[in-house]
Amino acid sequence: MATSPPIRVRTMRPEEKPSVRRIAWRAFPLTESIFFHWSPHVLVAETVTGPDDEGSSQIIGGVVLDLFQLPQSAKDRPADEQPKGGMVSWLFVDPDAQGLGAGQALVEGAIALFQEQDCAEMFTCVEGYNTSSSRIFSTRGFERLSPGAQFARYGLWGMFLVWLHTFHYLDIGHFLWVRPADPAPGRPVLQWWGTLLGNIIIGYLALGRIAGFRYHPEWLLALPLTVLVLLGTRFGAMWLAARHRGVTLRYRAWESSFPLGVVLALAFGAFYPSPGSLYPPGDGWRYRDWLPDLGPVALIGASAVLIMTMLTTGAVALGGSANWVVWLVPASALTRPLLILEILLPFFPFECYNGRRVWEWKRMAWVVLATLAVITLILF
Repeated sequence: MATSPPIRVRTMRPEEKPSVRRIAWRAFPLTESIFFHWSPHVLVAETVTGPDDEGSSQIIGGVVLDLFQLPQSAKDRPADEQPKGGMVSWLFVDPDAQGLGAGQALVEGAIALFQEQDCAEMFTCVEGYNTSSSRIFSTRGFERLSPGAQFARYGLWGMFLVWLHTFHYLDIGHFLWVRPADPAPGRPVLQWWGTLLGNIIIGYLALGRIAGFRYHPEWLLALPLTVLVLLGTRFGAMWLAARHRGVTLRYRAWESSFPLGVVLALAFGAFYPSPGSLYPPGDGWRYRDWLPDLGPVALIGASAVLIMTMLTTGAVALGGSANWVVWLVPASALTRPLLILEILLPFFPFECYNGRRVWEWKRMAWVVLATLAVITLILF
C-alpha cells in the first residue's frame, strides 16, 4: 500500500508568490478568489520526498495569517494590557492534494506562529456548511463564538474592532471561531429574536431612505409584522420539514451581514435580508452526509419564500389604488430581495442561503424554483 509523502510547513519565500497564488485560485471559486490578499505572514505546506536536504518538494497549499491588537475591552483583561490576536485569513490546499493532511498541518503551523508571536487569542471565519474546515479548527481548540458570546467577551466597541480585523462584517453565513474556546454555547432563541430585530431595523432604514424618511403610519406596524411573518414562515417551514424527516437542526444567526445591511439601506434604500439558517448540532457532522436531509429542508424554506413573494407582490400589483395596498408595500419591498438571494444566487458570497443547498441536492429542483422566481419578479 502506497503511503502519503510527509508534509512540511514553512514560511513562504517571496519568489514563490506566483505559484502559491495559482494554488489559491484553484482552491477557491472565482467569485471568492478575487478577494484573496497577502499578508506579511504566509505559510506553505509542501510534500517532501527523500531527505530534507536532498529530496524534492512540491507546494500543495498555504495559509495567510494576520496579526492585530486585541481591544482593551476584552473580557478578563487588565486595562493596561493590549495583547495581540492572530487571524487565519485564508486557508487553501490544491484540489489535487486533498486528503493528504495539508490543511491540518497548516492550521497547526498557524497556531505555532501565533504562539511565537504571543497572541492571546486566535481567530478564523468559516462558512457554516464548510464542515471540512470546521472539523480542522474544532479539533485544534477553536470554537464557534455566538453573537451573544462575542458581546460578553469584548463589549460592543471591542466586538466591532474584532469584526474589522477579522473581516466579519462582509462574510454573510460565516461564523467567527476563536481559540481559546468560550465554554458558553450560543442560545438559538436569543439569536432568532436578535435576527428579527436586526432585519426590522434594516427594513425601516431601507424604506425610509426610499421615501425620504417620511413613513406612512401604516408602515410603522406593517413592517415588523412583515418581517415576523416572512422570516417566521421560512423558519417554520424548514423546522417542520426537518421534523418530518426525523432530523434535529438548530438555528444560527448570520450576524456578520448586519453592518453591510445598514450601509446598503442608508446609501441606496436596499434591503439586505439576513434570515440565518438551520444547521446540524455540533461540529463533527459532514456536509455531504447531511445533504440528503438538508436539501429537502432548504427546498421547503425556499418554496415558502417564493410563495410569500407571489402573494405579496401579486396583491400589490393587482390591488391598484385600494386603501389596503399601503399595508402590503413593506411586504412587497422586503420579499423580493430575499427571493433573489434565497434562490437565484447560489454562489459565493451567498452560498449560505437555501438556493445553494437545493442546487447541490437536486439541480432540476433548483431550475424549477429559479424559473418560478424569475417569472414572479417579471410579472410583478
